[in-house]
Amino acid sequence: GFQPSLDLIFSLCPNERQTLLFSATFPDQIKSISRNIMQDPVTVKVTETHNAKTIRQRFYSVDDNSERTMAVRLLLQEYQPETALIFCTTKVETQELADDLHSFGFSTSALHGDLEQKDRDQTLVRFSNKSLSVLVATDVAARGLDIDNLDMVINYHIARDPEVHVHRIGRTGRAGSKGIACSLISEKEVQKVI
Repeated sequence: GFQPSLDLIFSLCPNERQTLLFSATFPDQIKSISRNIMQDPVTVKVTETHNAKTIRQRFYSVDDNSERTMAVRLLLQEYQPETALIFCTTKVETQELADDLHSFGFSTSALHGDLEQKDRDQTLVRFSNKSLSVLVATDVAARGLDIDNLDMVINYHIARDPEVHVHRIGRTGRAGSKGIACSLISEKEVQKVI
């Protein structure tokens, strides 16, 4: 979705330049983009980014969305994270979950593509300065967020793509800090994690 923007940016850059690309994963789409914008690139890989000592992953079985919502509330009450990022798959689901958590007294807000840019920026500032403790977001809205010391990530639904799951849980446990990643999983989603 960001290819036209990249094309415009690089059309305005000088031909002689140094271009660096950093990514937690390197899928074929990114490889294709990098071939078009980089000349003789050198690839540097980190052998292990996270381990069980930095990110504890937990999976919780749920039957339906009402159980998912209850499970999120219980996880937030149990772990009491200072900051938590919850990933949902749709904008509607994101907003509904944020509204539900707010009605139960959680300091929360939604981050999705239907929000105006100034509202997204304001939400991120509030989350960064910890005046907001729970951020409910879609994958697209959360792409590229760099949040320091994120205590917890909750996957409301399992990501369709395993690399998206890596991006999601990689938001916590960064730079030597520790975090927890909880994923809510139904019987239909079990094959995604096996």
